[in-house]
Amino acid sequence: MQASLLRRTLLSGLAGVAGSALYQQISADYEKKPSTVLYNALRDSSAFVSSKTREDGLSSMRSAWSSMAARRESSANDVDQRVSKQAARESEESRASLAPGPNAAPDRDSFIDALKSSLGDEIVSDDPDTLEEYGQDWSQRFAPNARVVVFPNSIEQVCQAVSLANEHDVVIVPSGGRTGLSAGATATKQEMVISLQEMNNITQFNPKERTVYCEAGVTTHELQAFAKERGLYYPVDFASKYTSQIGGNISTNARGVKALRWGPTSDWVAGLLVVTPQGKLLNLNNCLVNDATGFDLKRLYMGTEGSMGIIVGATMKLTQPPTSRTVSLLAIDSPQQISEIKAELMKRFDISSLELFSRNALVYNPPSDDLRQALGSLTEIAPYYLLVECINNDLQQDKKLKAMLASFSRDHLCQATTIAEGENQADQFWGLREGISGSLTEHKPYKYDVSVRPGEIDRFIAVLEDHLIQAFPMVEFVWFGHIGDGSIHINLIPPKVTDSEAVDQSVLPNLEEINHAVFELVQSFGGSVSAEHGLGRSKQPYQPYSRSSDEIGLMRQIKRAVDPEARLQRDAVYYRSSDP
Repeated sequence: MQASLLRRTLLSGLAGVAGSALYQQISADYEKKPSTVLYNALRDSSAFVSSKTREDGLSSMRSAWSSMAARRESSANDVDQRVSKQAARESEESRASLAPGPNAAPDRDSFIDALKSSLGDEIVSDDPDTLEEYGQDWSQRFAPNARVVVFPNSIEQVCQAVSLANEHDVVIVPSGGRTGLSAGATATKQEMVISLQEMNNITQFNPKERTVYCEAGVTTHELQAFAKERGLYYPVDFASKYTSQIGGNISTNARGVKALRWGPTSDWVAGLLVVTPQGKLLNLNNCLVNDATGFDLKRLYMGTEGSMGIIVGATMKLTQPPTSRTVSLLAIDSPQQISEIKAELMKRFDISSLELFSRNALVYNPPSDDLRQALGSLTEIAPYYLLVECINNDLQQDKKLKAMLASFSRDHLCQATTIAEGENQADQFWGLREGISGSLTEHKPYKYDVSVRPGEIDRFIAVLEDHLIQAFPMVEFVWFGHIGDGSIHINLIPPKVTDSEAVDQSVLPNLEEINHAVFELVQSFGGSVSAEHGLGRSKQPYQPYSRSSDEIGLMRQIKRAVDPEARLQRDAVYYRSSDP
């Protein structure tokens, strides 16, 4: 596999410039998708704490936090025990898996030999660089320890690989664009990784029904471009659009930056092809709009992170594109202003996106020189920024929007506002939001992806931020998220040793303490510990903060019924080896 070598070449030579001659030269000779390779390079290559004013009314919230902390210290927490035991067990098992026992080599060779014999040498790789790269996702929470990676280019090859894994009793980790943040696409115990990236064809376009068939490895951007070329629109959108794949999007039921208007990925799935844990192929729904003959089984595979089956293809719905858009940027003082702003905007406009980011995010992802000049001091005056995208359904909409934004400033809901002048500047506004995650990668942030009811998001952020700043002053927190539908990403940037890139362990707080501080508040708001990125391995122990024991028990029963051998995603999502 050439992926690792090409990626290192890009990282050393591109210096983050997407249009460089070196990129063009390399990508022209590369058989895989240059957009995916480039995004990976930018993602990997890609000591400021903003001052914040707090309202006096937060004092009662601090008291509530103190009581919560006291309860946590005074009693043993079941989740604490579960996490610590699991961490110790996984560490020991990982070490054991790396130690070559007397029969390790022959057993390993027999499985890999069987894969190569059945699929072909070019489909199977146990190259160390490939194992490391495809054995983990963006979370980088666990050391990768994959046994082998296969790159099937057909459904038949996926079925063969799964069948061989059953014969040799090998666990499987499905892998897409690996843009998840919960260690869902992570192999830590000699699993076989099945990467769907080579299954990237778009076929069977039906203009009458506005549907198209995509193999699982098609990226979000490729589907968007296909639709646009035909005068149609695929509205689900992500900052990771150039790398995230349709199969993975469906597996996590990803929502993205325009879900406020267009809904999650599952709303755009007309039919699914799924390979079961036993290696059989299921054709689900057959693109019917109405079918009352039994369970809608495709729903079993959407949002379950590859734990029930491997999505190998999907028929996706398309729609008419919006006529045009208006993108605006608002500088605000407090999260508590969000709900009022959102309510007023949604009364009068067709809002497709409402995104939040904190000012210190712009330290890591600063505006370009020309955008900084156009915006003046706007990106330096407020602790928070709202990015608003409206669909233009009215010739007078820009005029009406300008009037409303001016009223926000008069009423002190905003410090300042501006509307993008043309599509190029609109894209630049979006770059301020979409470039944040990639810009933080080199700082190895610890990430939270949580949600509460949309009407509670402003109060949730105010309470949580006030507590985190007081309880952990040595840590920087960068905020951004889909504020319109109640989702927020919290990025914990660990402190660094002076004049060094090393993390200063002496002042690094206990991550479990922060985890419980965050998740207990999420629980008190009736929210979710994982809004978009699933449970994976890292969030699975914290599921009880969001789901009842009866719900969790039912999920495990379904998992055992579908995958009694735990062939897929063992020790992740809904199942652990230690579960009764």
